[in-house]
Amino acid sequence: MYQLLGVIFGSLITALSFNLFLIPNNILSSGIGGVAIIIGILTPFNTGLVNLLLNLPILILDMLSLENDSLVIQLYQFSHFRQRYMLFP
Repeated sequence: MYQLLGVIFGSLITALSFNLFLIPNNILSSGIGGVAIIIGILTPFNTGLVNLLLNLPILILDMLSLENDSLVIQLYQFSHFRQRYMLFP
């Protein structure tokens, strides 16, 4: 239970930081998030949608290699972060 609350809180903070600080100021993050921000700056695509599409192959590979408990938490985090990331302007 506490692990899911931590996932919710962490996803909310990360989505807020992307949408309130990084994207409006054209500051790049590292990893897939930074690549999504670059694509979002250079094209008219939504950064949240680009991030979702870039993370799908990684999620699929993780689904093949993780245990069931870890997979449930990761899927929950993945969906919760994407919802918040695309919800905020």
